[in-house]
Amino acid sequence: MASSIGPRSSTSASSTRPILPNSSPDNSASPPATHNRAANNVSPAAVTSASSSQTVNQTSSANGQPAHAGDDEPELAAILEDPTKVSRNDELKEWRSWKIHWLYLALLLLTVTSFIIAITGITIFSFRNNGFARESQPPGFIERHPALRKAIWEQGIFYTAFPAFIMTVYRTMWDASVMAFADRQPYVDLMKKNGRSPARTILLDYKMETLLTRWILAFRNRHFLLSACMLSSLVLSFAIIPLTSFFLIMDSTLANSTLPLTFDTYFSSSFKPKFPDFANMPNIRLVLDTAAGAHLLNLSLPPHTDDVFVFPAFTTLKDLGGSNLTLQTAAYGVDSGCVEIPESEYNTTFKYVTDNALIVEVDATDRECAISHTLGIRTAVYSPEIFMSSWYTMTCSMEAGWTRIGILAARYDRASETVQNLTVISCRPSYFVTSGELTQQSVAGSSRDVLRFDEDVHERKAQSISEIYAMKYFLEKDIHNMQYIYLGEDFGGNEFTRDILHLSQQRRPSEPLHPSVLLNATQNMYETVYAVFAGLYLFRALETPVNGTGIYTVLEKRLFVVPSIAYIILGVLGATALLNIGLFFAAKQESMLKEEPYSLISYAGLLYKTEIQTMLMEMIVSKDRDPGRARETAKKMWNLDKVNWLYSREKRRITFSGEVPLQTMVGTRAKTGARAGIGRSMFGVRKRSLVNQAPNV
Repeated sequence: MASSIGPRSSTSASSTRPILPNSSPDNSASPPATHNRAANNVSPAAVTSASSSQTVNQTSSANGQPAHAGDDEPELAAILEDPTKVSRNDELKEWRSWKIHWLYLALLLLTVTSFIIAITGITIFSFRNNGFARESQPPGFIERHPALRKAIWEQGIFYTAFPAFIMTVYRTMWDASVMAFADRQPYVDLMKKNGRSPARTILLDYKMETLLTRWILAFRNRHFLLSACMLSSLVLSFAIIPLTSFFLIMDSTLANSTLPLTFDTYFSSSFKPKFPDFANMPNIRLVLDTAAGAHLLNLSLPPHTDDVFVFPAFTTLKDLGGSNLTLQTAAYGVDSGCVEIPESEYNTTFKYVTDNALIVEVDATDRECAISHTLGIRTAVYSPEIFMSSWYTMTCSMEAGWTRIGILAARYDRASETVQNLTVISCRPSYFVTSGELTQQSVAGSSRDVLRFDEDVHERKAQSISEIYAMKYFLEKDIHNMQYIYLGEDFGGNEFTRDILHLSQQRRPSEPLHPSVLLNATQNMYETVYAVFAGLYLFRALETPVNGTGIYTVLEKRLFVVPSIAYIILGVLGATALLNIGLFFAAKQESMLKEEPYSLISYAGLLYKTEIQTMLMEMIVSKDRDPGRARETAKKMWNLDKVNWLYSREKRRITFSGEVPLQTMVGTRAKTGARAGIGRSMFGVRKRSLVNQAPNV
């Protein structure tokens, strides 16, 4: 039996019914029938009959004629007397939001998986290809509209704002699903066996909690999956979306592209002098000066030449501007093969030719080839201190390498009249052809400079004697014939040895005649001399150029993925994907909802004749006629945490199990009639508690 508890007032049992008669403007607080019942102690049936008559008389039939009050009075009276007699469909299916439907969850999972795959793919592509898009080549739909290109591409809006927009859309979709689960959670807990505490059921509303703390509340309520989902939504909002604006950056880098080219020259082992003036003979002094200038003054070398190798000439079929060019090509060089002859392995003879002239004669054997040479030393007061000489030996056997290049160096000490730091160096030149990757730089208004040559050492092959005849019997011999006389320098020797000494002094000024320094200087100088000589005189033009392919490198702006940001985004999205999978299982949990809890009418249907309405709210209303603060009043009045709330399948309503003790005295005993009976049994002062048996769920 539905009754209301409270002080004497116009409130009656009929105030809890879901269908009320229309009230007149003068009596808006309660229907006239209700006043009559309270004042005159009219029976509920009479009140119901009067109310129903008033309601029915205001309706019309389907054909426009007034309906007769007496036709439906018994049925309507019975419904108003006991609303539970209204026919219900007990087979109603559980209502589920479309935001937790498996199709929507599958869409979310597909979206986040696509993000993970796309971000991983472009991150790897950007790392391997030094970026993945050129600033000069925007997407087609942008390139076709110059104004759009300038507005969103060149200003960086497209690749900063668009990823953030896409992530914002996904976060909105994800948050909608998470909050749908959050709104549904109290109704899920009400369906669980033995119910759950009020904090997890009748007092729970996650969307009313602050955005930053609701996940903590869910964790305290042991809704761990929901808590993790809320936290992921929070991280997506405040961390991932801002980071996606910096996920892509435009930066300068070296970019590669292929281009066609032609090789125009080939290596020739000989040259034919023109008779009778020999005008085409190689200029050895020019060769020596060029090599020395490259080492000592950092001057440029001839085209297609570096300080070790010389390369065939080639022509590109397009202007490269200031870009770098890389290509596979053949290369020619020499291994000087220089060694120091130890003092124990050579014989030395000192001869004074005059009072101011001394001859040092050296005899030795270098790798099965006999060598000998002399070094002239002047001992006069104004004579140099350092003396050097070089020579050429062409009497070696084929097994010994045909020829030798020798260097003699010594210092004359006038105080002790002794020869000091005598050094003997013998070189066995070995000429070869190899291949590798050549990188050159194009400079506007000048020839290309060789930046680097990466030799494939496995491709190195020695050249035959017929291919190196010009070097063996011309270059190696003539470099010693360039004499050098400069009275202002403390040195005596030819031009080749002068360049070697200057290079040695540059590398170790305090000890230029140290054997290891002198040896390295000799090797490096002769290797460069050969490269310059071959580049100037040993290549001939091809009648038919040979086609080839190169890769040119330009400094341009490209779009890059920032790896650190990509890793953070991938980590969060990966965790979100796992949570998404968990929501598929959470969606299978049963709730008590039969319709969407939308509007006050839906909530009234959920609460009708529940213990919340018939027990808790009755006492709240009896204490305070305005239940505007019902939640706070209930918390103060009852120890709600002492019981669990659940949905009773048997009673088809929300109820509780256990005993709810009162925290305060609730007015006086009920006054008369049925009220007094209810007051004594449910809310009696002596007992001060609500008692209910655990329902059959």
